[in-house]
Amino acid sequence: MKKALFLFLFLFFLPYFLQAAGAKGNAKTVNDVHNSSELNVDLNQNFLLEVNQKALVKGEGLGISAIEVIDDLCKDGLKCDEGSMSIRLVVSKGNEKKEILLTTKDSRKPSNPVISEVLGYKIQLLEMGESAAMLVVRKLPSN
Repeated sequence: MKKALFLFLFLFFLPYFLQAAGAKGNAKTVNDVHNSSELNVDLNQNFLLEVNQKALVKGEGLGISAIEVIDDLCKDGLKCDEGSMSIRLVVSKGNEKKEILLTTKDSRKPSNPVISEVLGYKIQLLEMGESAAMLVVRKLPSN
């Protein structure tokens, strides 16, 4: 119960903490995360994407929609150290759509990078929550 409460508070206040750190590095924030079903984000910007929310990458024509979170990590609600957590995303650009699944094992925060290369971009999972994920999008180098 304590872990669930901590996670809820962490995810709720995360945008505010990131805003305070916004002047350092590339930790920019997305305003009104909890009040919008559509986010506008920049490349290389960490952002929290909730289920039923869509992120639009500014100037890229790229959309990322969160379809569902699959939680096999916290089975009994007490121990969250064995299993996996995944987020199913639909990535779209123009008329192309691809579905991807980003999965972390034995932890909400991946110990190794979890990255999917799709439609000319790298989408990286930074951390999982009960109904959201912290992501970052980077452009793949042109050939």
